Amino acid sequence: MGFDQKGEVKIKLPIFKHGEFLWKYLDLHKLLNFVIKNELVFTRLDLLEDPIEGLSTSHLRAANLEDLINESENKEKVSQIKEKFPNLLKGKEFRPVFGKHKQQLQFANCWFHGERESMAMWNLYSNKDSVAIKVVAEDFISYLTKAAAKFVEENGYKVHFIADSVKYLHLNPFDPDLSKQNFRYSAFKKDSSYKHEQEYRLLLYVHSKWQEDHKFKFIKFPLGDNDLQIEIVCHPLMQEWKRTNLENLVSKFNNDIHVKKSDIFMAV
Repeated sequence: MGFDQKGEVKIKLPIFKHGEFLWKYLDLHKLLNFVIKNELVFTRLDLLEDPIEGLSTSHLRAANLEDLINESENKEKVSQIKEKFPNLLKGKEFRPVFGKHKQQLQFANCWFHGERESMAMWNLYSNKDSVAIKVVAEDFISYLTKAAAKFVEENGYKVHFIADSVKYLHLNPFDPDLSKQNFRYSAFKKDSSYKHEQEYRLLLYVHSKWQEDHKFKFIKFPLGDNDLQIEIVCHPLMQEWKRTNLENLVSKFNNDIHVKKSDIFMAV
């Protein structure tokens, strides 16, 4: 589609059960930025850890086909793919540049979707001095729907705001038998090795000219005045005196944000 058309807001809701939450696992520096500045930070996809973030499945399929062509024992598989996708390698000389360009137009803010804390997420994306932001899923998405419309308007409709659950596929390494995918926004898929993230993703897709002029690496999304019930959940191994310090610090900026101990019990 033409992403330089007038900006839009597209928020797709999972079937949230009562009492389900969105969680953001982060270090203390990012927490302080959230509390003090009252904003969400969206990161450009090519700056994330996963190098194939935001690349289309056709892009990945074509790269996989080129690898298979270079391996002589895969002639039968190559023929099958070429027959099924006859135009796959057309314009291949432009694909790396186009892929990078597409990544640089997309900015993500990522959340874990679930009823309870995830020990896997604590272990992978934090340390014992880290925290998780916890919000009621339905309330947060309802607020974002209104805030996003204002954000798009204030930025001259040069940005699209989209929110949806991430779909996990066999992308890295690419499964040549993967069926054709029809993602309108290529950022809503990841390799199946990331399935533990249970990600609900907020995405900003900016007009190419706007990005060309500003060369954004990050985009800040102000939360403004809101009545969201936000909790800061401390790592299961955070010491009590550190949690108390954090409570005192957060209260100086926002008395409505509550700092609490993790519900996960761990032996020290």
